[in-house]
Amino acid sequence: MSLSPEIERRLDVERNLWLATARADGTPHLIPVWFIWRDGVAWICTGPESVKARNLRTQPKVMFALEDGDKPALAAAVATRTTQPFPAEIVAAFKQKYNWDILTDADYGDLYALQVTRWLSWKPSGSA
Repeated sequence: MSLSPEIERRLDVERNLWLATARADGTPHLIPVWFIWRDGVAWICTGPESVKARNLRTQPKVMFALEDGDKPALAAAVATRTTQPFPAEIVAAFKQKYNWDILTDADYGDLYALQVTRWLSWKPSGSA
């Protein structure tokens, strides 16, 4: 899946993505979350009893968007929980980007890989 250089750059530098999951009753849950982008996969951490983790256990299909609504970039993805030992490269990337050690933060014990299945982007009306 080929992305524009601009979206690739944003995936490397933006602090948050907006993650949309579905509750068991089908109602949406939308929340900003820290992430790492590597090789076509967005990686997120969450607490095992968080709303998003509970949602992902019952419905792994998600959507996420980068923060800048003036330059929309949205992805459909499938979330897969990763068991320990977590990939060293991902642990190091969270440490470098956020100064956060995901291995020692007891509140965030679940690591998910969001494998993108489709990208959506467009230029909003009125854009140059």
